[in-house]
Amino acid sequence: DWPISDLQLLNALSVEHSRMRNSLIPSNIEKIVENAKNYDQFSTFEIGRIYCSDDKNYSVEKNHLVMVDFIKDEKDSLFIQSVNKLERLFKFINAPYSLQEKGNKFKSEMIDSNWSGLHPVEYFDVRLMGKLSAVVFSLHPLMMRKFKIRGKVVFSVIDLTNIENAGLKEKIKYQALPKF
Repeated sequence: DWPISDLQLLNALSVEHSRMRNSLIPSNIEKIVENAKNYDQFSTFEIGRIYCSDDKNYSVEKNHLVMVDFIKDEKDSLFIQSVNKLERLFKFINAPYSLQEKGNKFKSEMIDSNWSGLHPVEYFDVRLMGKLSAVVFSLHPLMMRKFKIRGKVVFSVIDLTNIENAGLKEKIKYQALPKF
């Protein structure tokens, strides 16, 4: 039940592929369904373009990174492990970030807050370089039942466009050598 994109292709190859994708999440759910049958635990990622409708330019192209963690054994705290993995990534690329609980004050552009696939508790908006540019959440148990997935699934979705446009600062700081 993912919201359908407004952007329609004129020369689509099929009816199923007649819209520009507005998220990488639906295709990743399909891959989870396929792989969950054969593996007890896996992690995967996808980097790809999404297209958002825009009044001024018709559409805006953004680069997104989606990381997925899956485990059949629900005893482990997969959500916390995924959050830690995301924090290590931001520290490695030297990008300032902060985790925030879901709030009504600022709406995340990353995901529709009314989507039925969002877990009610296991959810963080991530303010990356001053903007809400990432989200980490567990897939809702009812959505997992709908797709016949047994276990636990955590998504991390990051908008790479702001990072690409701003560039990152070097971690290495150079100093002059002493004369003696």
